[in-house]
Amino acid sequence: MIRYADLASDLRLHGPRRHSALLHVDWWRVCLDEAQVVASGLSGAARMASFLARRHSWCLTVRP
Repeated sequence: MIRYADLASDLRLHGPRRHSALLHVDWWRVCLDEAQVVASGLSGAARMASFLARRHSWCLTVRP
């Protein structure tokens, strides 16, 4: 399990000389729990999640 804070941290480390190990994996399924955290697409975690190579994506959220 990878937390959103970890995704944002890896994006900050990702650059021309360093590459996140998460981007070198072809993920079969990515499950985003509490998807409202990345719904805007503007946060670092949302951008990093969009960069992940994957075959299937599941987004889960809880409605009040």
